Amino acid sequence: YVFFSLSVDYDAKIGSQSDMFFTTTSQLVELPVTMGVRFVPIELGVGTRIPLIGNILRLNMGGGFGIYYADRVYGIGGVRMKSESLPVGYGIHIESGFTFRVFNNVGIFSEMRFRDPEIVNDSRFGTDVITVDGYNVSVGNIPPTTKINVHGVTFSLGIILSLN
Repeated sequence: YVFFSLSVDYDAKIGSQSDMFFTTTSQLVELPVTMGVRFVPIELGVGTRIPLIGNILRLNMGGGFGIYYADRVYGIGGVRMKSESLPVGYGIHIESGFTFRVFNNVGIFSEMRFRDPEIVNDSRFGTDVITVDGYNVSVGNIPPTTKINVHGVTFSLGIILSLN
């Protein structure tokens, strides 16, 4: 039994801290900083289901190709860097899991998926000096290029509804 899958996820890890110090033209100031990453994988896969206990419990195994969008989030005092390139990468994923048929048309599935994309993101403030709370802050030394490597394993749990 072969199946095809299309999955789209959204994940963001964005944090704020207010203990970063910046040099202005006249003094050292403490300003709030926001940093993190947004990640959207779009994956097309193919797999197979292997019956373990008749039609009740099945092992699912497969893999496929993914397009991965990952954007660096960095801001000082509400002024954020903007992406200058489309931060998209490509890669493969592998997956395995189980499907347990509760009723004839209803099942529960669990899945483990591994992916390892690397995305290069070019982002800038657009100027070497930004104004935050009346202070002119030099941002020309903040690295504009970031490599985002979102490697790891995700676990999913869900419900399957069959039409047959």
